[in-house]
Amino acid sequence: MEKIPYWEICNSLIGKKGAPLPVYLVEYQITPDKVTKNPLLNVGKDYIGYFYVNAMQVIGKKNGVANGPILAKPYGGRAISLAGEDNITLGNNEYTLNVKGAGTLAFMEGFKYEDNGYNKMRLYNDDEDIDGHDHIVWTRETGMPGFSYITDSGKFKLTSLITDLDFDSGSRGAHRPIGGQDPYIASEALKSSISMKKDKVKINFCPVLSTVEMDLQDYTKTMCNDEKDKCQTIKKPRYAQEIRLVPSNVRIDSPDYPVGILSINKHSDAIRQDLADKSVDINEFVKNVVDTSKQIYFLPYFSREESSFNRYNSYTFSHSDVPSDTSLDSKGNAFYTDLESIDRTDISKLELLLKTAGVVYDTADEGIPAFIYTLLIANRLCYSEKAGNVRETLKRAKEDYGNSFDGFLSPESYIKINPDDKTIISHVEIDGEGITVKTRFNGKKLQYHSMIINDSF
Repeated sequence: MEKIPYWEICNSLIGKKGAPLPVYLVEYQITPDKVTKNPLLNVGKDYIGYFYVNAMQVIGKKNGVANGPILAKPYGGRAISLAGEDNITLGNNEYTLNVKGAGTLAFMEGFKYEDNGYNKMRLYNDDEDIDGHDHIVWTRETGMPGFSYITDSGKFKLTSLITDLDFDSGSRGAHRPIGGQDPYIASEALKSSISMKKDKVKINFCPVLSTVEMDLQDYTKTMCNDEKDKCQTIKKPRYAQEIRLVPSNVRIDSPDYPVGILSINKHSDAIRQDLADKSVDINEFVKNVVDTSKQIYFLPYFSREESSFNRYNSYTFSHSDVPSDTSLDSKGNAFYTDLESIDRTDISKLELLLKTAGVVYDTADEGIPAFIYTLLIANRLCYSEKAGNVRETLKRAKEDYGNSFDGFLSPESYIKINPDDKTIISHVEIDGEGITVKTRFNGKKLQYHSMIINDSF
């Protein structure tokens, strides 16, 4: 079987006069308080037993610092990928080592101390405002080694910052300080990685090799900048990291913190060109995206086991933007990354139908809407020019796929693309009961709204 190599497309900062600046971070390995390994995966590497912190945090910390400096690359969100390490082969796929919970990308403008002895840092993010404020923190710079970047906006240093501030506070948040992972959440990711392997769940996912846990009170010295009423300080900041494997830095959609990650939604031209340079058949690539992402989006449907009358035991998602959390290898095979959002749940037939249709709260990013969205943005790769509007996008998709989505889940299911009124009609059935959904697209972008138009329950 042909080995599929780890796939990386360069995603750089832009320096002065438009020159690309490769993004690198300096990390150190420190000895954690606790290591929990995946008993089903032994890759024979010692780096799965360390905790990773940025260079600024280890200055003057002689005790517990095991190795460094280590070169890393940002991987969106709160993750980094280690640069210079050998890739790991599992099955026919090659992966790189990825650490989730190792810090959120931030840059320090200039190198001047303020009167309070701290330097101003701002989280590097495409969005101007997240959760009601702009994530400005103060942090003491004590001679951070590493790289300096010079852009048109000035000179700055880059770090993967772990703070003791909870910007996810409130009822909507998971209470994870910026850059750090909650120990319980990390343990759930490892638990899902093990259970899905044992249950032979038929989706590709990014396996967790281990979780590491530490009390970082001595390593986190940050404070809010005029935002004390909008962020909550964690009094006992225990952090965890997931050491996992990922097949590429390419996603289906862009996550909230996209630095280091490219998506077929926003970077289709660059991805198309890279595939052409590698002589990858674009039509086969898109077919693989559609086929393998379907297994992910309809995970609850495909993993269901009847537990009692009209009830099932099934793997389900919670609080996950599935397209943004799905990575692609260089053949177009989709791999799910965010394993902490997956768990086995007892679910009724009605709820399973609604989740599959994607028309209940918290399911707009899975099921039929997410599958259709992925179908349309992946279809863009087949053309050197993007479709000018939604109607043209739907027209191209209908011409390319025709009736190929009759029976896409079961013999009774179907998806019908209607370019003229910018809608897609879809129907799914589970054990004799069904639901029909209309997805209507609005505006010039792929914004959609789904509603039930018929049911048999």
